[in-house]
Amino acid sequence: MNNRSTPDEPTWTIAVQITRTLGPVFPLDHPDLPVCIGLHGPTTPCDGKRGKHPTTRWSKTATTDEEVLKTIFAQGLRNIGIACGPAGLLVIDEDQDGAFAAFAASQGASIPPTYTVRTGRGFHYYFHQDGTLGNHEGLLTGQGINVRGVGGYVVAPGSRHESGEMYEALDDEAPIAEIPTWLHDALQRRSRVTSVSPITASSSRSTSSSTQKHTGPIREGERHNALVSYAGHLLRAGLPIEEADILMERRWKQCAQPPEAKTPITLQEAQSKLKDVYDRYPHHSEPAISARDIDERYPVVDWAELFAGTRAGADWLCEPLIEAGRVVTLYSPAKAGKSLLTLEIVAALATGGSVLGNPARPALRVLYVDMENTLDDLHQRLRDLGYVGGLKNLKYLPFPPLPPLDTPDGGAALLGIVERHQVDLVVLDTVSRVVGGEEDRADTFRAFYRHTIVGLKAQGIAVLRLDHAGKEESRGQRGSSAKTDDVDAVWRLSVLRHNIVKLQRTHSRGNHGAAEMMLRRESAPLRHVPVVGALDSRIEKIIQRLDELQIPDAAGRPKCQTALREDGFSAKTDDITSAVAVRKKRISGGDGETRPGEGPSAAA
Repeated sequence: MNNRSTPDEPTWTIAVQITRTLGPVFPLDHPDLPVCIGLHGPTTPCDGKRGKHPTTRWSKTATTDEEVLKTIFAQGLRNIGIACGPAGLLVIDEDQDGAFAAFAASQGASIPPTYTVRTGRGFHYYFHQDGTLGNHEGLLTGQGINVRGVGGYVVAPGSRHESGEMYEALDDEAPIAEIPTWLHDALQRRSRVTSVSPITASSSRSTSSSTQKHTGPIREGERHNALVSYAGHLLRAGLPIEEADILMERRWKQCAQPPEAKTPITLQEAQSKLKDVYDRYPHHSEPAISARDIDERYPVVDWAELFAGTRAGADWLCEPLIEAGRVVTLYSPAKAGKSLLTLEIVAALATGGSVLGNPARPALRVLYVDMENTLDDLHQRLRDLGYVGGLKNLKYLPFPPLPPLDTPDGGAALLGIVERHQVDLVVLDTVSRVVGGEEDRADTFRAFYRHTIVGLKAQGIAVLRLDHAGKEESRGQRGSSAKTDDVDAVWRLSVLRHNIVKLQRTHSRGNHGAAEMMLRRESAPLRHVPVVGALDSRIEKIIQRLDELQIPDAAGRPKCQTALREDGFSAKTDDITSAVAVRKKRISGGDGETRPGEGPSAAA
């Protein structure tokens, strides 16, 4: 494993070498850059540590593709991150010298020889694992050791620590060992077990007297109270009953038995006392968590970071309808074709094709939960759209047996599916069929938001909710008005003529993009083509000036607005937004035409 870097060696070549030995990689901030370029936001502010923050959505962009790596690492100074899950790795991050060896010794073991990297503060010990271990530290909690597995990443050798030291392998040729059983078992145990050992330790909230209370031999006459007390001790520590049962057996073995006692007490009696306590007090409080855990779980906004520099503009998946990380509703009367339009959009996104005048882009992963259309409908529509395959990135679930998404079980189930497929966009067709509560009750959609939508938004995943119009189309969706409370935009699809439909934004939180779009529904192949009429003279002038300034057609509103302001050209934000939309359509031919090699047939 030759992962050593030389001063003149390009970062991308080091990254390629790492993929051949360690696994998929992605770019990180570099400590020598003037400011952190990590992908931060209100929920993930910069913590001030340099050289460790991903510059992309690393769980989706980590790759072994040499050409992709050459492109992304040619953009400037970057450190390298390794995605542990896809690489099948479990990495022990030792920040305190000798901590890992000391822990191994406490388990009656030693660290096996394995690939090891010197970091700026300690060492990374690499192990192969079976994909069942994440970042949970188990019995290693509080030992000066961090754990990185599925869902985590580490800084790769060849990167620079903020201290100036390089991450460097101790032996480039050392193989990666399989995770030893003692370590695997320790990581699967809850960290709180260390605070309730019946032999040597007490609860993290216990006093020295409670420690004595749960250790040492138990005399006859004290056995019942001692075992019940210990069961409550385990319950308050937050252990599941399966783990508590093991510790209860150890405590039972310290009970006096004949001939030291007149009567025996059986293991079954001890286990019965434990079960009785757990059954009687199921809603126990969890142990207090540390300040460090609070900061990691619930990071507050770093205001200096938030206001440093300019904010990024809209990141469109399909302009002007779907923006990355946003929740959008599309509603229409029955048979207006909202499912058909949505299928055209998501198939193009999943294959990297152009759609609705948007240029081709890298393929995205889409999860489509369909409670409306049969597989025969799906098959016929995709063929009409020109697809005969190539849809591996479109994860389609027809009539799945999901629990209602306005319940905790439903939200957890959908979030699990999203995590399994690592999607960028979720489509719910239709929203009224994925909830269990009454459609006309506000509580139904508040619970839907709390149990499902919040988790998706927190991960930056876009959501497109399809819905039906009420009896009066102009008055909005059917059911409770609370449906619009927690979405970023609401769009209405109306049929004007047999082949002309209109998309109109009726509600919006950010006013991004054009507020309406006319579409012509064509056949052979089936598709929707934007109808571009005569432009307002103000918009024409903006387009002309941007062309004179040689601003690329693909430039977003922030860049165009800055260029016009610096040129002294005054224009309203809405007009600039409309001009940007028209210029972007020119990339794909102006009328939504697809460039050769970018359409459904090519993708298939």
